[in-house]
Amino acid sequence: MEFDKKINSSCNEVLFIASPRLGNTSQQLHIINDLYEKAKDRGVDTVINLGDIADGEYYSRVYDNTQFINNLKEQAKYISSIYPYVEGITTYYMDSTKHYSQNKDEEFELNDIIKNEREDMVYVGDKCSYIKFNRIKMVLDSTSQRVVLDSQYRLRNSATRLMANKVDFDFLVNGTQHEDYIERYHDKILMSTPVVHSNTCFESIHGINNHVGGVFVKFYTDDYGKIDYVDFDPVLYGKSDFWDEADKDSQKVKQLVIKK
Repeated sequence: MEFDKKINSSCNEVLFIASPRLGNTSQQLHIINDLYEKAKDRGVDTVINLGDIADGEYYSRVYDNTQFINNLKEQAKYISSIYPYVEGITTYYMDSTKHYSQNKDEEFELNDIIKNEREDMVYVGDKCSYIKFNRIKMVLDSTSQRVVLDSQYRLRNSATRLMANKVDFDFLVNGTQHEDYIERYHDKILMSTPVVHSNTCFESIHGINNHVGGVFVKFYTDDYGKIDYVDFDPVLYGKSDFWDEADKDSQKVKQLVIKK
């Protein structure tokens, strides 16, 4: 199997987050900052962000009032300038939406801009990525299955498909569900991580209440790199923590910068 990225870390703990949707009024930048501060305090040097990192451009004006930045290039510049920078931490991120400018003469990849500005942010793919963290073979699944809200069903369905295709993996995680969930399925570990934005227009219309936060996972492996067990530590936030509930302005939240 070809890996999108091989990560060698001296720490066996990873912070998983999902769906920041930066540029949308539902973003929770101060919560992302808080999770990165917690990562630093725990000695974590790897954050895996399962996307969407940007909100993208909407083609319908119905959603105009849900964004404070609609232009994709401006969103990419905003992410580069505002996403947390903690020296010693590398963020491996996905971007599962086809993010192209509405101006078809100016098509570009979102990560083309980010990679030129941020050496600490590494793009690993769009809908599904295969990475190797130390010796653990991970599948990062960010395919959209909005109609399926049951994490166990979705994860087992994805795992069964991967095993049928003889994909060799130890750990499967998705980042588009609205809850935190973990189980051992056959000899695999399956996990769903909560998101880091409050409700978007779509979710509000469908009565979905987001489960907001991140998950710290500490891996313990045998001599062959197979997972013996994991410590699963979700960090969750409630409505009182959201900027739109607590009268905080997402556009005024400053970039977290921590240098050694």
